[in-house]
Amino acid sequence: MDGAVERNNYALPVAYPFRFSDYVGYSHVKTKDDGVGTVDESDEFVTYVFRLKERIGHKWITP
Repeated sequence: MDGAVERNNYALPVAYPFRFSDYVGYSHVKTKDDGVGTVDESDEFVTYVFRLKERIGHKWITP
């Protein structure tokens, strides 16, 4: 992930826990057919928040 954010001028993402209980009615949908289809609330998941780097003059700043 580090290389992808650098190439696209993003700061490193901030990760927040994703809790099923915060989203009543949430239903997981597989995004890849990898043979794994079961997900339960004991699994740990995160939400990544990406931000563009801010440019001041000729330097990139990551707050």
